[in-house]
Amino acid sequence: MTCNRFRRVCLFLAAGLISVAGCSQDPNERKRNALASGDKYFDAGKFPEACIEYQNATRIEPNLIEAHEKLADCFLRRGMRPAASQELLRVVELEPQNVGRQIELGNLLLAGGDARQARDRARLAIAQDPKNLDAHILLANADMGGGETDEALKEMQAAIQLAPDLSKSYLTLAQIQIVAKKFSDAEQSFRRAIQLDPKSTDALMQFGNFYAQQHRYPEAEHQFKPPCSLTPKPRRPTAT
Repeated sequence: MTCNRFRRVCLFLAAGLISVAGCSQDPNERKRNALASGDKYFDAGKFPEACIEYQNATRIEPNLIEAHEKLADCFLRRGMRPAASQELLRVVELEPQNVGRQIELGNLLLAGGDARQARDRARLAIAQDPKNLDAHILLANADMGGGETDEALKEMQAAIQLAPDLSKSYLTLAQIQIVAKKFSDAEQSFRRAIQLDPKSTDALMQFGNFYAQQHRYPEAEHQFKPPCSLTPKPRRPTAT
């Protein structure tokens, strides 16, 4: 092989290697690979590893909403609520019309004791979707968390008007009425919740606890019996 031909072959190979290297460094490809790898780890229950991959995707493209959403879900699976809140905050900053994530962020803030910020998130969600039941429930809970019991009652009444046949709305209303010491009203709300969903273990247990707190133990026992009857009985060991 002549020197010139050898030189041409070397240049051709070098160009090919540069091309391959360039493809491997393509940001879009790296981003897609990071998301795909994160999804595989997430589906396998390997949440720390999934978080690392999603974080890699956000480093490649800081405004990638999908990566921030998945990272928030990953942090939640790990019980890292403050970190999840930060990611959800980034999501709604990038996509203010994302009502579902706005409400999710509000509920996390409320669970962390920040009723004022939760109220702000609820109002932003309602501004986007005035008939969103979950947004109104969040606002009612935030009002109650901030000590605004009367406002919470009004908000829950508005929520019930949006969905009058939903059991969970009456359960939330009942809890607010208990805080407001409107015990008779709370009892009626519990009854309505169970009427709408007679098999709801949560409703029956809440109603039973309400009666127990009122020292109405026979009535509490009556509510506790159905949930207890649904508890699977332990199997007897079979003879071998």
